[in-house]
Amino acid sequence: MPGEFRTLADAMNHATMALSRIASGAAKTADEVAHSASDLASASRQISASAGEVADAVEEVSHGAESQVAQLRQVNEALDGIRTRGDNLVGGAQEVHGLASAIEAEAEAKRIEIDRALKILFDVRTIVEQAAAQVRELNISASEINKFVVSVSRIAEQTNLLSLNAAIEAARAGEAGRGFSVVAGEVRKLADQTQAAADDVVKMTDSVTTRVSATSKAMEQGVSQVGEIERVSRELDSALSTILRSIQPPRISDWLRAPPRVTRRRQCR
Repeated sequence: MPGEFRTLADAMNHATMALSRIASGAAKTADEVAHSASDLASASRQISASAGEVADAVEEVSHGAESQVAQLRQVNEALDGIRTRGDNLVGGAQEVHGLASAIEAEAEAKRIEIDRALKILFDVRTIVEQAAAQVRELNISASEINKFVVSVSRIAEQTNLLSLNAAIEAARAGEAGRGFSVVAGEVRKLADQTQAAADDVVKMTDSVTTRVSATSKAMEQGVSQVGEIERVSRELDSALSTILRSIQPPRISDWLRAPPRVTRRRQCR
């Protein structure tokens, strides 16, 4: 019996030791599990925090994206407005180009007409100057005729005096001077007629001289006015030439081609 108790005691000891080892291992395992659980809990908290940060970041990105989308929409609206204004500017520039072309054509036509008018004015001035010169010569001739008529009038006066003296002498001679008295009377009549004709010629030459002088002054004024018209026409021709030089459709065409270049730069961006 004692040997059986010992064996039983040994078995109990072995069992106790085995259980102790198992308990120790279980405790160790429990500790390890506890540590693992703690690590898992810590990792879980970190993951949760990271997830929160990620969520916040995603939310911020979302808000930023919405803001960028809103800004892009505003930019798009602004670009649409710029495009519309650009189209309006292009349309206005085309109208200006058409108007400039019309002005250029009209200015060129007027310049041609002014050149033709200048040639006509030059011819008119030449004719008027020649006529004025002829009128001046006619005035000189009228003055010479007037001088000649004055001389004839003096001769008529002297002839009349001579005929009067002859009549007096014939009267003194009596019957012998009767024939000479008749001749003296005829000479006196001829002198009177000559004097009357001379007076008429003087009146006519005075009238002609007056009219010629008036015509000469009018022609001189005409020459002056033609010269003034010619000067104004030349100034107008110069102004039209300046307008033609200032109108340059190629510059407007280059400006009209500018919007496509802006569009290409915008597309490249």
